[in-house]
Amino acid sequence: MSKFEKTDALFRKVILKERPNACERCGILRNLQVAHILPKGSHPRLRYQRANVLLLCFSCHFLVAHKSPLKFYEWIESYKGKDLLDSLRILERTLPKLDLKMLNIIFKETLKESEAL
Repeated sequence: MSKFEKTDALFRKVILKERPNACERCGILRNLQVAHILPKGSHPRLRYQRANVLLLCFSCHFLVAHKSPLKFYEWIESYKGKDLLDSLRILERTLPKLDLKMLNIIFKETLKESEAL
């Protein structure tokens, strides 16, 4: 079990509650995944930033984002604007290191608030 597993699961629930239940690229309604724009491995401080994730179906996530990254980034520029990638890189340099305990608390509270509505 990775140290991120619990926080990843909570973050996924938050994203699924906040966004329409459809792939942001193709509109498909099934097999939705939280996909990182800038990879969480090389950009760890952006792992739980909402601006750095998209809700994508399996095909768009793996067959486009991972297999054709240039095509994926071209699409992101047209979908989110040309400045997003630069903004995310700046954000990563200014964010503090991840505090998983605090993030778990925040995500749990966010989910409670959304259920209360």
